[in-house]
Amino acid sequence: MKISVVTPTHNKRSLLRRTLDSLGRQEFPPGDFEVVVVDDGSTDDTPGFLEDFRTPYRLETVVQVARATGQQEGERDEARSDSTENPNLCV
Repeated sequence: MKISVVTPTHNKRSLLRRTLDSLGRQEFPPGDFEVVVVDDGSTDDTPGFLEDFRTPYRLETVVQVARATGQQEGERDEARSDSTENPNLCV
């Protein structure tokens, strides 16, 4: 993996779809990059969209947990470690 593209989102499914589609049309080989979407608690159909969306590149989703839970650091760290084998950037 040469590049990790990290993109945040919150209730912006249509804009996110355009972004992910555009990344799929890049000339850079799909096996050389991954996309990590950080979902900041979207309440629209973004989570379902990400679950069903297929790409030619590796797509991972990290769900940002609410700070009020008291468990945010452990859950965020677990999501971060599950998101990619070799992260270039952690949000």
